[in-house]
Amino acid sequence: MGLNQAPSTRAGRGGNHPPHLTRWKKGGPSPNPKGRPSLKRFSDAAKAILAQVDPKTGKSGAETLVELAFRRAKQGSVKQLRVLLDYAEGKPAQNVKLTGGVLHAHAWRPLASLSDEEMQQLAAIKKRLSAPGESEAIDVPVISSDGAEP
Repeated sequence: MGLNQAPSTRAGRGGNHPPHLTRWKKGGPSPNPKGRPSLKRFSDAAKAILAQVDPKTGKSGAETLVELAFRRAKQGSVKQLRVLLDYAEGKPAQNVKLTGGVLHAHAWRPLASLSDEEMQQLAAIKKRLSAPGESEAIDVPVISSDGAEP
């Protein structure tokens, strides 16, 4: 506990929390009026350095870095190869196909309460997701809507 802090201001709290009287209150003036600082200065400095041309080689810093990454990729660096291809060709688009609805965690039901149609749908999904040859090894019991196995 800090020297100037009364024990009652931090009861049950961890970390660095300001006293209740000096905390920011909703509707009051912003404690950070200018917002998060811009990274523009850093970006501008990086662009300036990469654009500088080396008088000995006549190449820019960016060209030198690309050549270095290319040499390392040729030596077997998969990481450098991925960087080069991502910047040269762009990352490939991922094909994601979503079907069906979203099941909320509170909407869970026991298998015995599912209808015959829902059990058939569940078995079909399991069959599509199973590895080849796995579906024969694992048998999913079919439970009728009354909860009894056939």
